[in-house]
Amino acid sequence: GIATLTDLAEAKATIARALAPEHPLVLNADDATLVAIAPALTVPVVWFSTGGNNEARARVSDGAARSGFGALVNEGQLSVCVGGEWHEVGAIADMPITLRGAATHNIANVAGAALVAAVAGVGIDAIQRAVHTFGARAHDNPGRLMVRALGDITVILDYAHNPDGIASLCRTAASLPAVRRLLLLGQAGNRDDQQLRALAESAWRTQAFDRVVIKEMEHMLRGRAVGEIPAILVDALVAAGAPPSAIHVAGSELEGVRDALSWAHSGDLLVLGVHVTRSEVLSLLDELEAMHWRAGGPLPVADGSPR
Repeated sequence: GIATLTDLAEAKATIARALAPEHPLVLNADDATLVAIAPALTVPVVWFSTGGNNEARARVSDGAARSGFGALVNEGQLSVCVGGEWHEVGAIADMPITLRGAATHNIANVAGAALVAAVAGVGIDAIQRAVHTFGARAHDNPGRLMVRALGDITVILDYAHNPDGIASLCRTAASLPAVRRLLLLGQAGNRDDQQLRALAESAWRTQAFDRVVIKEMEHMLRGRAVGEIPAILVDALVAAGAPPSAIHVAGSELEGVRDALSWAHSGDLLVLGVHVTRSEVLSLLDELEAMHWRAGGPLPVADGSPR
């Protein structure tokens, strides 16, 4: 029964039922959908914002004045209000999970997490330590915006699987330096055709990649026929302006990763949407790193011989 963002927001707002009347719910003041449903909630609401507009900033300030809590990004600095007192948490560019501010969606995630922690009673010093260290290690946030230098290319692994998530990922990719950019894209079969098309269109309209590899995921067909999902994604990409010559279909997720690595040249950025074979992909990248692999070199196969 969930077909729209409003449906999803209302479903997730069920969390408010678990809160005592005096315990506030943390919401994103930059999200118009959340702003619209907030008046119907029966618990106090406190807000965070990345400072995108004056209305959001005012909403944060009003919430902080009423309940003593809020979080705001202003001129690249994150501040958190606790008990009515504002504290400087630090520069966004110094927080690893934001990729020096390139990952704008993670700026919002940092602000929201810091505010949740503050409301839960975590001290400012601990919040400062967390936001300045989390994301620096690969295992901090596995499968989410994992950035890895591999020889002379850069690889990003991410689980983005809806139009908004893929747009955020592609915006991040667009902001990073690269000679060429590649996207590995796929989706499970329990989305309708419109949702599948929206995923592909969102990716291409955010960043026109030099190559898009569409992956088949046979164990996630969920009622679809083999080849059906890639065909819809390819058609949507072409309709959005992607040249057919830039699109390749791979028979599996791991095959798509190998295709991307085989295509890569020095200085390229590979944005790999990895949903089901993360362990295998990470093992492959580890093996390549141990080989001191560089773009254009042979890839290992299961028996250890080059491909």
